[in-house]
Amino acid sequence: MDERYFKYEESDWDLYLIKIKEWQERYISNLNKEYISILKKEGTASDNFWELMKRVEGDKNYIAVNPPKRKPNMFDNIFSLLLDKVIDIKDLDGFSLKLINDLTETLRIYYYNMYNIKYENTF
Repeated sequence: MDERYFKYEESDWDLYLIKIKEWQERYISNLNKEYISILKKEGTASDNFWELMKRVEGDKNYIAVNPPKRKPNMFDNIFSLLLDKVIDIKDLDGFSLKLINDLTETLRIYYYNMYNIKYENTF
């Protein structure tokens, strides 16, 4: 198992357990609005229903909807949420500088390798 999972403060884990619920609620609230718009679309009720069911099926396993609450997943979960713009670096207020710096550096490397662009840390 990767060492990075064990080098963060216990307070990071405690805060993560609180924050992930907030982030999850915020994300699902936005999803609900999208689901309502699917149901209100022109077309048959059954077409809208099946479109919604397909969408829900795809969304239900997404990290922001159903995040694994295990310590080894914390870094990767936060990284994924940052990448998908579910959260931003300001949402990490209260976490240790080590975790924030590691996430920022990983984002920098990712953006550079994937898009050859610099990631600007706005924290």
